[in-house]
Amino acid sequence: MNSGVDSASDPQTQETSRTTRAWVRLVAAGIALVIVTSAVTLLLSRRMSQTDPPRPGLTPMLTDSLESASSTTGRGSNGNGSWTADTGSWGVDAGVAYLRGADDADNIATHDVEAQTQTFEARIGGFGQCGVVVRYQDPLNFVMLYRVNPFFVWNLVEVVDGNETLVTTVLDADQHDVDVSLTASDHVIAASVGFTTVTVVRDTAPHGTRVGLVSRRGERASECSWYDLRVEGSS
Repeated sequence: MNSGVDSASDPQTQETSRTTRAWVRLVAAGIALVIVTSAVTLLLSRRMSQTDPPRPGLTPMLTDSLESASSTTGRGSNGNGSWTADTGSWGVDAGVAYLRGADDADNIATHDVEAQTQTFEARIGGFGQCGVVVRYQDPLNFVMLYRVNPFFVWNLVEVVDGNETLVTTVLDADQHDVDVSLTASDHVIAASVGFTTVTVVRDTAPHGTRVGLVSRRGERASECSWYDLRVEGSS
């Protein structure tokens, strides 16, 4: 008769086996966490590329890294026209556009892109009520997307004959720099903030051909920065 002890039924061996399996599961979970965290970090840190191909049906209209100044006003130029300070005093420094002096009204700087369908992409920093505008016709007619400080809510607004209509809101948890995109045509407006996009259908929209930067009136009007500007469009 075999008087030896079966190692599979030995309590110490079983405990060692359970401990080993637990460590394997812990290591596997740690590796998975690192992979997921790295992927999320990569997504959240992704910045728009100014060399990405245009969307189907759209043509690149403006790419401005804001590395140079245009005229004595200090507005950036992409070599194909320049920015106009419709309201407020604007400046450029180290690839960033900023508001140097605020007016009592909303502060807007615009650039003509000669397109009816417009998609304006930018990266916006700061905590002021700042954003972008498209289909800008004049100070009384345009479409605007701007941050509502300090709640990380962005308002999509249509301005017609000076009357503002809140079209919708976009929620975003990013507390500082964020990629935004605003598209408008005759009947469709789409706004993206971070990874959130909303699209609405409108009966009509302002018919301007300019795009712009906007900082709304208020105490924190100058607490904004814009960079990596890109516009696509079609007639």
